[in-house]
Amino acid sequence: MAISSASQPMVDPANFETGQPIDNPFLPWIPGTTFLYDTYLPGNVLEQIDRVAVTNDTKKIDGVTCTVVSDIVTDPQTGQLIEKTKDYYAQDTSGNVWYFGEASAEYENGKLVSKEGSWLAGVKGAQPGIIQEANPQVGDSYDEENAPGVAHDHGVVTSLSGTATVPAGHFNHLLVTLETSVLEPGAAETKYYSAGVGEVFGRDLSTGETDQLVSVTTATTASRLMASNSLQTIRDFEVGTDKIALSEAVFADIGTSLSNGEFHLGSQAHDRNDHVIYNADKGKLFYDDDGKGGDAKELVAVLDKHLDLHASDFIVVA
Repeated sequence: MAISSASQPMVDPANFETGQPIDNPFLPWIPGTTFLYDTYLPGNVLEQIDRVAVTNDTKKIDGVTCTVVSDIVTDPQTGQLIEKTKDYYAQDTSGNVWYFGEASAEYENGKLVSKEGSWLAGVKGAQPGIIQEANPQVGDSYDEENAPGVAHDHGVVTSLSGTATVPAGHFNHLLVTLETSVLEPGAAETKYYSAGVGEVFGRDLSTGETDQLVSVTTATTASRLMASNSLQTIRDFEVGTDKIALSEAVFADIGTSLSNGEFHLGSQAHDRNDHVIYNADKGKLFYDDDGKGGDAKELVAVLDKHLDLHASDFIVVA
């Protein structure tokens, strides 16, 4: 569906069904899913942490029932709130995901300073925009936001074969879009989306800032997927709720599940069966394919320190 800003279609509530999940492959907003991103300044300086959580809440906007997505940005040094936003999305019967507005609040030193940027479709001339197409093709063009005087962002599909390496892993065959703003001439950002995951990487072409996916947590499946042997960073792991998923192809010596005898708390393996080792004092997770054999253990993930981890906190996936 190629759309220009001049021909952006009007939204017909009849094209939306209440209860329709947002399951677009490139933007799967499934309730209970949380995406954790790190934002870096040039020079690999961590600037902020962004936690995007798809809630079970809904809000009816302009005749359409929308899913509420919470977006909370914090300072990595102080933990103070920088921005808190509720975004509203809905998927039509064709599979396109529409953006119906946001309730945005900005903070400084923990105090609310602005609600600028907030808008709702159907209010003061604002119209919903397309945030993700059902069948994106290179050259497609569409408005993502269209709230007069508040937000007017435009998207163009530039590639279907992008690649990105982020803390969550390496991704290929990515949908790449270029976003610009009518209200901010010169502002531009590229975003990279992986089918089945969603946005994994973004780069502000003006400032050089990058948004990098760290982890994806879901309510029903493995919360942290270690699909390769690249180093992972896992924050805020909840023992007993989250799971660390180990790729069977990469962690081949474990088999189809991690037994109590294959998991060890300490700095190194103590027998040949110890394949997954968690150093609680340093918050480091190691893989040792031959226990105390000839091959050195490999650092595969960094977690919070002093977690009460057990073998049951891991699953092995094909």
